Amino acid sequence: MMKGVFLAVLFLSMGLCAVEQPGPLVILFTGSINGISRPCYCPSNPWGGLAKRAWLISEIKRTAGADDVLNLASGDLSPVPPSAATSALIIRQFKHMGLDALALGDQDLTHGYAAWVQANQHAEAWDSKRNRSLIPWLSCGYTTTLDMANAHVFGPNWLVVERAGMRIAIVATSSTKAWNEESLPENLHLTPSASLLKAFRRSVSSPLDLLIVLSHQSLEEDIALAKRHKDIDIIIGGHSQALLSPPKLVNGTVICQPGKDGENLGVLLVSPHRPRLRASSVSVAEPTGMATTNDCGSATFCPFMVKTRSYHMAHQIVPLNASVDQDLDVARILCEQDRQTDLAAARRLSSPSGDPAKAPRILLQLPTNPVSLTAHSPKTVLIPVVNAGQQDLIIKRSRSRSPWMTSSTQPMSIPCGYATNLVFTLEPDRIGRFFRGEFTLQTNDPDRPVIQAAFSGVLKGPLRSTLDVPALLRNLRSLLSDQGPILSLPPLQPLLTDVAAPIDNAMPQQFGQVHLSFFFAPGCEDCDFVESVVLADLLNKYDKQITLERLDVTQLENFVRLDELMSRAAPNTSRSNLVTVVVNDGAPLSGTDDIQKHLPRLVDDALKKRHGALCAPTP
Repeated sequence: MMKGVFLAVLFLSMGLCAVEQPGPLVILFTGSINGISRPCYCPSNPWGGLAKRAWLISEIKRTAGADDVLNLASGDLSPVPPSAATSALIIRQFKHMGLDALALGDQDLTHGYAAWVQANQHAEAWDSKRNRSLIPWLSCGYTTTLDMANAHVFGPNWLVVERAGMRIAIVATSSTKAWNEESLPENLHLTPSASLLKAFRRSVSSPLDLLIVLSHQSLEEDIALAKRHKDIDIIIGGHSQALLSPPKLVNGTVICQPGKDGENLGVLLVSPHRPRLRASSVSVAEPTGMATTNDCGSATFCPFMVKTRSYHMAHQIVPLNASVDQDLDVARILCEQDRQTDLAAARRLSSPSGDPAKAPRILLQLPTNPVSLTAHSPKTVLIPVVNAGQQDLIIKRSRSRSPWMTSSTQPMSIPCGYATNLVFTLEPDRIGRFFRGEFTLQTNDPDRPVIQAAFSGVLKGPLRSTLDVPALLRNLRSLLSDQGPILSLPPLQPLLTDVAAPIDNAMPQQFGQVHLSFFFAPGCEDCDFVESVVLADLLNKYDKQITLERLDVTQLENFVRLDELMSRAAPNTSRSNLVTVVVNDGAPLSGTDDIQKHLPRLVDDALKKRHGALCAPTP
């Protein structure tokens, strides 16, 4: 029920279109990329990725009009630990996103000014004549003694732009608390936020409509900043990796953060409100209409209305999931890197690894060109494997590392001089526009006992459910218009309870059987082990006496159900273990070691109790 509510809020049907109004200011905000440019393969669909971000930004600009859009990022493009090659790759992709301002994060400066310049140069984003980046970095108050003639070698601390008929100032700040004292690069200095804002106010003579702070510090410091400076309208935070939805409203300042690892894009529509809307509040829009299928799946991704002293704002965190397409220019940068890596792997794996006279020798023939898929049509990919040795080659295990790809290859023995195929099935409806199929192979080749390989591909045709960007913006604009009902957001716990209830009776057991609830995530190695070894042994042993319920925790209802069970059993325990098994309605058993050690005994005990209940006389 709740999932449908969420989806309805996120995607309005075309039949509910309102008349397009001249756009309010649209602020897009990004934070804490952390060197990650690829989608995450842990959920049930590819989540995140810079190519998706670029596509969504482009579509919003096309829909709303580029003159009404402000595109901001709060820093930490680079990874931890630092990598010059990865930093350059990220910057190269950000060149295509049309940023208006990007704050310097501590991760971007880990190796100091010289390394930062080098990363921009390798990304072909450096103007050597003017000695500055082609990316609109804001220095956050950082200066360096490497060039005392230019106090702001990283870029300005603030800038003033005009969008949607508004004059907007963007000031970037940071804090020394973002650093460990021993990691602060030599010759790097930081001006405190208060001093920076004071200098900004002295420098700006013309009136401003909006003051935005790009903050790279802790959330606690953002809150303190809002309390001290009531003229700040919006704080877009980074560094803390927080995901704020609804945003925080402190002293009339709206504090926004989009989460970590580039998984989401924040959208904030800003418009001056009518005088009667002066009371500060945060509300959620009442969902209307039906929605297209999407895995956004949480109240986190609902749109919210925020009223401040001067502005009426509509806020939404948009997940970069399977419904978001990929930008060709940004995807091409990553695809070319993958192509070079995969070609090198193909050359290496198609050559003998040692003396063929003494052992089995595996040769793989990986595709040298991208695999082409057609939308909605599953495809089988064959990877030829040859035994070039003089002993039988044993394929012990073939395992896909991509959740949308399954391996059909069973353990086998390949005689010397013979060949066969590894068989993989790809599900296009769970794949992004550009993809990479990764797999692991275990063999008895003494030089290649474990092989990790991959092949790239492209999906042709429409995606499963492409995000309707015009409908997304219409929905947010409807909040600004102050038309229609506005509902207060219910407390989180009742909301979750409503989804998960009744947990105790969620799966009625057949009398005389034991029911196992298995919570897992696609691509989780511990989950695979528990299912293929521990649970398989129990099912073989007890046959029809056990029923097994598989629950993918990347689906909201299953995650909520597990969280509720864990909260009841151990409310103060951290959720460090993902794989969990519940026997009937008992306490959750989490972690590979505990499940392997205790689950057989718990099943035995449960079966004895069931048997005793069957044999007991009827009162």
